[in-house]
Amino acid sequence: MEKVLKKIIGDATKSGELHLKDWTIFPIPNVGQYPERNESKKKKKNKNKAKNQIENVENKTNSMQDMLKKRKNFSDNSFNLTFSVKQNEEEQRKAERAKRFQKDEQERLDEMRIRNSRIAPVKEQMNEVIDWDIYTIVGTSQDLEKKYLRLTSAPDPSTVRPLAVLKKSLAFLKKKWREECDYGYICDQFKSLRQDLTVQRIKNEFTVQVYEIHARIALEKGDLGEYNQCQTQLKQLYNIHSIKGNDMEFLAYRLLYLLHTKNRREINALVAELKPVQKENLAVSHALKVKSAISISDYYSLSQLYNEAPNMGVYLMDHFMPRERFKAMVSICKAYRPNIDVSYICKVLAFESTSECLKFLQELDLILVENYKLLDTKSSLPSLMSKFSEFSIVDIKGQI
Repeated sequence: MEKVLKKIIGDATKSGELHLKDWTIFPIPNVGQYPERNESKKKKKNKNKAKNQIENVENKTNSMQDMLKKRKNFSDNSFNLTFSVKQNEEEQRKAERAKRFQKDEQERLDEMRIRNSRIAPVKEQMNEVIDWDIYTIVGTSQDLEKKYLRLTSAPDPSTVRPLAVLKKSLAFLKKKWREECDYGYICDQFKSLRQDLTVQRIKNEFTVQVYEIHARIALEKGDLGEYNQCQTQLKQLYNIHSIKGNDMEFLAYRLLYLLHTKNRREINALVAELKPVQKENLAVSHALKVKSAISISDYYSLSQLYNEAPNMGVYLMDHFMPRERFKAMVSICKAYRPNIDVSYICKVLAFESTSECLKFLQELDLILVENYKLLDTKSSLPSLMSKFSEFSIVDIKGQI
């Protein structure tokens, strides 16, 4: 009743009728007409209903748990029975495998005893060390010239020249090369010379001299395949057998060859192995500068290094300079617009003559204007980009 009266007075205050109504004749309110009482009854009813539902759920849960417990007991009993059967079968299989292994192991030991009984007399006869010198032949041939033939059987001493004859043969071939310059003949004779050294297992300073001379001749004639064979053998003679020779010269050649083949892995490994004394060598230092110029696309410095190459480094650079000049032309056509003097290109790319430069540009199908004095860089760039794949492939030439 107190709540109902407070609501009636509050509503009258809001509407402004608090002092206008005659409260003496205002009827006493019937509490059942207001929702508050009904709401509390409803809540109480719902509360009782929820309590009954919870009791029903608990009863069902208990019965479900009892049923699951019974099922679990049955399942556990079944599993234990099945597991015991499987365990017995597994133990039987293990026992059978153990028997087979023991049998195989015994057979293997018997075979080893038989084999060792056969090998033992041979070991005693050789004192457990193979003396390869007893299998090395010594040649008896006195011919200064000999055609190279691949060996298909054991070498015949009568066709192999001894060391003294090989030295005379080298002097004869050097004179022959100066007089005739017949590379086909000289290459065949040097391969025969190297073969005689190999079958007689001769590894000394003369061997190094033979390989170095053949490598230089191959470089001069652009035969990278034969040069690489000589270079591989020289690396072993220098490093493994510690035989003296022009190792710094050929170390620089090796680095330039790797730059030509774009073998970055070998280049990094080689540079990492270089000692400070080797880096100070003129030829090796030059090769390292070439590597640096190529890595940063500094075509101007590369051209200067091309003109200053020591020893026979220029012959190796000849193989990758067209590729680097092509890359330089791409940069030039992008940087210089609308045209550029051909004389400037000839200078910065280290061409020997303007005619050689013009031949290079014409082979690239570039557009020359004003009587071949200027290069139209804007119009030439698409032609350069179309030939990009041709210069990205390394052509490692084989033997001549």
